[in-house]
Amino acid sequence: MTLHAIWPYIIPLALLIWGAIKAKAIKEAIDWCWNRIRYGKPLTVELREVGDDKHLVSISTQLDRYTVNFYIFLRVWVVNTNAVPTVPKEWVLNITKGKDKLKAEPVPDFSKWHQHTKVEKEQQGFKFIEDIREKLPALSNQPLQQGIPSEGWICFLVRDTEDSLLNGSTLHLTLIDSFGRKHPLKANEPWNIKGSMVNPEKLW
Repeated sequence: MTLHAIWPYIIPLALLIWGAIKAKAIKEAIDWCWNRIRYGKPLTVELREVGDDKHLVSISTQLDRYTVNFYIFLRVWVVNTNAVPTVPKEWVLNITKGKDKLKAEPVPDFSKWHQHTKVEKEQQGFKFIEDIREKLPALSNQPLQQGIPSEGWICFLVRDTEDSLLNGSTLHLTLIDSFGRKHPLKANEPWNIKGSMVNPEKLW
């Protein structure tokens, strides 16, 4: 078949393809507007504390460099401002430092860790330091009702990295809810933390 023979079909075919692309774009725009109307504002996410724990992985033969498995603990606060309940489905953490970008892997079970703080107290005129060990309650995965905040810890791991990972870094935390919406949060130093993270079974 020659080009002259198929030429009458090219323009209708091009119009058909263009119409299909335009229809898809219109549908996506309508869906986006409908979701905004139906589900309202995104969740409000705040980062309350940033802690870490480091476990030695390797040491160079010259003993001038070593790497660690770097655990990152985040205490987050989340509230749903809309009447439609939603569930925190997934947390994603990326760390940028200069031109480098690392993606941390989630740690589902961090129940063996606790937060260790030292508090100065006074009794009968004598001052002393009391060691306090608190558990790290995980953030609930129950549906978030309107106006009722949820607070708790989430944990991530970056393997085989430098122990100065968080120095000068930016945290990019994203919450993905049960409707597939993304709620990003960016945080820089200084980090707020009231005590160190300790796992008695992994002291080194």
